[in-house]
Amino acid sequence: MINENSADVDTRIESNDVSDALVVDAGTNTVQVGTWSAYQYLPVTDASYTLKSIGRAGLISLGGSVESLHLDTELLTSPGAGTVFTMILLGTNDVIVDTEGAETINGANTFTMDGAREATTLMTDGTNWFIVSGYLE
Repeated sequence: MINENSADVDTRIESNDVSDALVVDAGTNTVQVGTWSAYQYLPVTDASYTLKSIGRAGLISLGGSVESLHLDTELLTSPGAGTVFTMILLGTNDVIVDTEGAETINGANTFTMDGAREATTLMTDGTNWFIVSGYLE
């Protein structure tokens, strides 16, 4: 069935026992598969931005004016372990990625993206962040 209960989303596919088997919502730039919210897009243009919320998987574009991206501690528990997102650096300036508390990124307090069109994918185990892939110059 497609959106039988008329949820306020663009597309919603249901099955007999799963009401949200697949949900597409352009208003929030998300695709949800079951209870797993995925593929959220977030354009960042502020010089300093704190990431407090994202679906289980996301794409973050860092505009030319961005200098720092701060990962809020709540991301470790909500959505929690398994959260993965890719950052793409659109500008030519360095962007420093840091954490709020004792959590680390590959064992360090900060990580710097320092080249145009760099991309880095981070994943959390619920305690710390790890670089799982990237295109770095």
